[in-house]
Amino acid sequence: MVSKTDDIPATVPARSPGDIANEQNGNQDSRETTKATLKDPCACEHSTDTAVMNGGGAHEHTVEVESKQDGDTDGGEDSNEQEVIVIQDTGFTVKIQAPGTEPFDLQVSPQEMVQEIHQVLMDREDTCHRTCFSLQLDGNVLDNFAELKSIEGLQEGSQLKVVEEPYTVREARIHVRHIRDLLKSLDPSDAYNGVDCNSLSFLSIFTDGDLGDSGKRKKKGNELEQIDCTPPEHILPGSKDRPLVPLQPPNKDLKPMQCLKVLTMSGWNPPPGNRKMHGDLMYLYMVTAEERHVSVTASTRGFYLNQSTTYTFNPKPANPSFLSHSLVELLSQLSPAFKKNFTALQKKR
Repeated sequence: MVSKTDDIPATVPARSPGDIANEQNGNQDSRETTKATLKDPCACEHSTDTAVMNGGGAHEHTVEVESKQDGDTDGGEDSNEQEVIVIQDTGFTVKIQAPGTEPFDLQVSPQEMVQEIHQVLMDREDTCHRTCFSLQLDGNVLDNFAELKSIEGLQEGSQLKVVEEPYTVREARIHVRHIRDLLKSLDPSDAYNGVDCNSLSFLSIFTDGDLGDSGKRKKKGNELEQIDCTPPEHILPGSKDRPLVPLQPPNKDLKPMQCLKVLTMSGWNPPPGNRKMHGDLMYLYMVTAEERHVSVTASTRGFYLNQSTTYTFNPKPANPSFLSHSLVELLSQLSPAFKKNFTALQKKR
């Protein structure tokens, strides 16, 4: 006997026509209620449709507003902290005591490094000839790369002492190079040759030195005489004529100030081993403005005259040796012309 179960439809609960009509009316009412809810705007002026689509967007909006308010508060605190830092970084004055000079005041900033004070002293007129030294506060050597605000005990009115340090070969070479630069600071030869990116300037020549209140213009009544500062046509761009005159007109007021005729390395370098044990670093050969030929030893203690000549090597100190920590101090004792011209040179530099 075969049972035809496949032809029998699935069992469906019996519903009356009235139940079906009630269900359709209920679905229509729920759709209308949903549409009304979607059209109802929220307090933040966004429709609830957006809130439903984004999954609780209204709550996220509230959190965003609160985070913005917190951010503004943090920004205000940061600005207050910055203002406090600016107040704390107000500059102060320290006193510098260098050998052979009177103490002087120097305005510094807490964010400056000790190395910057070194550079100021090397550019200052009365201390420019010193290169190998350290700064000490109450007997403690200051680190060149330390910020002033990190140094304990450094405050308004503190005294920094310039202490001469022993030379090394590197420091001796730096010192000699620095002295050469000082002696050639007003020499235009480096500008003509373009050494160290130097270049020529027409300003002081065409203005006839008329810069500020120190000019040489003559007065006509209560007014100053006008000076034509127009450069010559042959140096302007596009000029076709090139007259046989120097492109750089000579400065009539520039008088050469020769402090030293020759400053070079001696032929007796390098020092022998036994002299290195005595502290000899290198030997220099100089010719002063008075035509005096001298040989100088650069040692760990400083610079002094030795007894060597062009043909004989005798590194023993001369009598007197004029031992000095700075080469300028040595030459000032050795050559009166150097002392006079170097002082005038520093005032013009």
